[in-house]
Amino acid sequence: MILSAGQVFSQGLSVLRNILVARMIVTDADFGIASTLIMVVAFNEMLTNLGMHTLVVQDRDGDLAEFLNTAHFVAFIRGIVGATSLLVISYPLALVFGIPQSAWAFAVLAVIPLLRGLLHFDIHRLQRHHLFLPVVLQETLGQAIALAACVPFLRLFGDYSAVLYLLIFQTAAMTALSHLLAKTPYRWSRDHAAERRIMAFGVPLLLNGVAFFVISQGERIAIGSSGQLFAAASYSMEDMAALSVALMIASLAPMFLTRILSSLFVPLLSRVEDDRLMTRSAICTQAHAFGGGIVAIPLVLFGNGIVEFVFGHRYTTAGTIVVFASCSQALLALRCGASVTLMSRGLTWDAFANTLWRSAAFPISLAAASTGCPVAWIAIPAIAGELLAIVVLARQLRSRCAIPLVETFLPLAIVVSGLGAACTLRLFAHAQMPRLIYVAVGFIAWCGFVSAWAMFFPETHRLIRSVLRRVTCRPAYQGSA
Repeated sequence: MILSAGQVFSQGLSVLRNILVARMIVTDADFGIASTLIMVVAFNEMLTNLGMHTLVVQDRDGDLAEFLNTAHFVAFIRGIVGATSLLVISYPLALVFGIPQSAWAFAVLAVIPLLRGLLHFDIHRLQRHHLFLPVVLQETLGQAIALAACVPFLRLFGDYSAVLYLLIFQTAAMTALSHLLAKTPYRWSRDHAAERRIMAFGVPLLLNGVAFFVISQGERIAIGSSGQLFAAASYSMEDMAALSVALMIASLAPMFLTRILSSLFVPLLSRVEDDRLMTRSAICTQAHAFGGGIVAIPLVLFGNGIVEFVFGHRYTTAGTIVVFASCSQALLALRCGASVTLMSRGLTWDAFANTLWRSAAFPISLAAASTGCPVAWIAIPAIAGELLAIVVLARQLRSRCAIPLVETFLPLAIVVSGLGAACTLRLFAHAQMPRLIYVAVGFIAWCGFVSAWAMFFPETHRLIRSVLRRVTCRPAYQGSA
């Protein structure tokens, strides 16, 4: 409940901030440049990500001060490397995206990895003991501070530079909060055994981060760089803005769900005995897939109206993109749930290999962009990439963790069926049906998905009822998990 409440507040504050930016920023082109800056920050984060916040939870020595202090030192070195790399590639990046006048902004972004390198990991260590309040407070208060500063920054600067300075301000606030909420002193030390474990755990995650960046930002990369790489492409920063709005709408709720569930299941799965791993792993996958499905189906059906209601008429082309982006995000939620088992057992090389399979869709998106096709088409290959990666992941779980294929494929079949029904309604019945009938039919399709899930996965259904009983202080269901 703490994780859920924290994610609701922090993601809600993030959405409000993004809406203010989208509505108050001067031009769509400025919003497109701001989206490019955010993408570069994400790339730098993934390029240097060693997953130390996860390792502190997963490693047997995560409670030891020496291990934590070594993680702090490695994180600081990581921050220096990230800042230096941004400074070196700032001008080439600006040229690739066709905005050489904004090269200074890419260079200023180097402040962000420096600030992140000073984060205190004790708030993550506390999650080993299911104490989630410190990390929730850090995230929520950081988002609240950024929201409070949003309007003054936008009025003061008015263009994409407002987002640049807001990113730096928010990162500084999050770093300061991690120190204020920590229970142990912040120190540096060097333990060679701990460093070797950090690198052994983190290098596959670093490579995985690069591949995952291609997955999560591939469509933006294709749009942003196509004009400089391909003569037939004529996309603008306005197209980048529409794509960013669609991906923001499609990914918000699945990201919210996966953050909560992953934070909950990593400590549960990392210390469970092998004979109980299959049950907990199955529930983890089912919970992620169910959450992705119940959110994606309404977005597929009513994406146009949601975009118009939230962002106004400036980004009307984003409505069609939401249909395909929501499908890929639902499949990504399922894959994240199944991947938690690999991460909790320290199988980071397997996680990296799986992400490589998913990134195979990026060349197809880039090829579509090279022809100048509609922006929505560029989002379609991501669906095929997620399906391929899920099939590979199911085989990895069977060989490495003895998880039967059916534990992955059955949730996949139900999610695909629900998304297929929603897409059929959206593409072929939306224009023909009266609005009220369309809403009613869409609601019936959504209820059908929920009913199918309850029928095929009674254990998850009973688990949800158990949580509700605990909240209301009634006797809880004692399941096999």
